[in-house]
Amino acid sequence: MQIEAGLHPGDEGKTSPKHVRDIDRRPWTAVEKHKLRGLVSRQVSAAKIAKQLRRPLASIRIMATSLGLTIEQG
Repeated sequence: MQIEAGLHPGDEGKTSPKHVRDIDRRPWTAVEKHKLRGLVSRQVSAAKIAKQLRRPLASIRIMATSLGLTIEQG
């Protein structure tokens, strides 16, 4: 019996919930990175940026850090 990673015994064939499966799966486009830089420069909060770009808050923080940006908390 082979068990898929992240599933418990007896859960074979089941998929993970959508909110777990799709986090940070979409690659960032150049346009999204440009928008992120602009929003950060205008000191928009991380939560508002996440909502506007339709990305998880963690994804916003990770990308901002990788671009060398300091982002407002909240």
